[in-house]
Formats: sequence, C-alpha cells, structure tokens
Amino acid sequence: MRRSALLVVLAAALALQGCFPRVAQYDGEGPGPAPGGEQGFDPGTRDVPVERLVAFITMRNPWLPSDQVQREAEAIAKAAATHGVPSHLVAGLIATESSFNPRAVSPVGAQGLGQLMPATARDMGVTDPFDIEQNINGTTRYLAWLGKVWEKHPQRWEMVLASYLAGVGTVTKQNKAGKPLTNEQGAYVRKIISLSGKV
Repeated sequence: MRRSALLVVLAAALALQGCFPRVAQYDGEGPGPAPGGEQGFDPGTRDVPVERLVAFITMRNPWLPSDQVQREAEAIAKAAATHGVPSHLVAGLIATESSFNPRAVSPVGAQGLGQLMPATARDMGVTDPFDIEQNINGTTRYLAWLGKVWEKHPQRWEMVLASYLAGVGTVTKQNKAGKPLTNEQGAYVRKIISLSGKV
C-alpha cells in the first residue's frame, strides 16, 4: 500500500475513534441555512428509548465496551429529559463531536464526549470533562441554554448547532449582519441533523 493511501486509512481510523473530533467532519458542500426567513429543522419531542440509543452508539463506535455504551445511552436519556432537549439530537451531536469517545481531546482543547471547551464546561457545572455523566449533562445543558438564546428564531435548532460549533457570539454577529452560516457551520449542522434522524 502506498504511503499516502496508508495515511488516509490511518487518519480515517483515528477520526472514527474521536482523536480528531472536528477534523474531517464537514462535507463542504455549499453554505449553511440562511439566518432567517426559512422554516427551520424541528427535532420534535419524541422520546427515544435507551435501547435505540444503545444501538446507535454501538453503530457509530463498535469498539466501545457494552457497559460503557449502556452508561452513555442512559446518561443521554437522563440529561435530555432533565434539560428538555431531544435525546436523538444530543446523540447526533456527540456522534459528530467525539464518536462517543469520552477521552477525546481536540487540537484546540475541547474535551470529552461533547467536546466542551474548559470555560464552557465550568459554566455548565462540569468539574471533570472526561466523566461520562458530567460531560453529557453539561453538553445537554449548554444545548438547552443555546435553545433559549435562539428560541424565537425561525431556524432555531440550526442556529443552536452552529453556535455550539462556532460560538454564540460569532453566530449572533453573522445573524445580525444578515449573513448565512458558513460552509463549515452548515455542513456541521447538516451532519448532526442527519445523524439524529438515524437514532
């Protein structure tokens, strides 16, 4: 096997393991949703059984031990119910961010399952970002907070997910300037929405 092909295979394997949680996650096809005027994605309020979360997590990362998969699934269900965020959306985000690897660390210092930055983790009451329950609860609590920020926006959940990636300040400035989401932001949003539909 040629060296370049070997490097591609190795990079793909590492990405699946969550070693590059925000690398190779974007398809780069076109800009994201416009900041207003269109009907946005509605994740609904359907209650996803823990068994379906287990199946989804196992599908996304078959290398995880079964007891860890169960723990992550139960933590997602609990946090989603606590904070009023659809569990399949939380699962889609975590699949995108870390492939359900609780030890994932990004090049910019984001940590754990939801790839929380240290300041965000502190704001969400997370003292150990590598603890499964703490990270999932903090991630879901942050999604709920962003949901309140964008509550009146017609594309609420697209803006929530874009803000999770790029920061609420950045996305707010884009929105006020009438700019659409960037290619990177749009691809990130579409990936999570697509994955959440598979839970």
